[in-house]
Amino acid sequence: MLLLVSMALMVSSVDDGEVRSVADGDNSYMDDALYLGSGECADCHEDQGDRWYTTPHAGAFGPATEETVVGDWTAEPEIEVAPGVNVSPTLIENATGFFMDLDGEGTHVYQVTHVQGAGKWLQVYLTEHGNSR
Repeated sequence: MLLLVSMALMVSSVDDGEVRSVADGDNSYMDDALYLGSGECADCHEDQGDRWYTTPHAGAFGPATEETVVGDWTAEPEIEVAPGVNVSPTLIENATGFFMDLDGEGTHVYQVTHVQGAGKWLQVYLTEHGNSR
């Protein structure tokens, strides 16, 4: 009986906001999504933000800048893009940002927009491709 009452209370407290159902592979709900940065959270949660900024997590995700991209861009990495299919992208850093040229011919060049991971141990470079982020 207590379980039923608890479930009824949970159901009654569910937000009546918009609920959308999308087809598999449809990421259109993210089209207007933006990374606002940790400062947006810290504006309202100042104490938690102050403590969080002292942890390694504070630098674990963010826009690709000279300060956040720490990898060796003179290296020749190899990336597995599909099982058994590897590419060796050319890494490009110039005045407009960081880029990966996947075929070395300039036909598949992607700008690195964000980095995930802090330090040189492991850092993932994120790009945009079509509507994906």
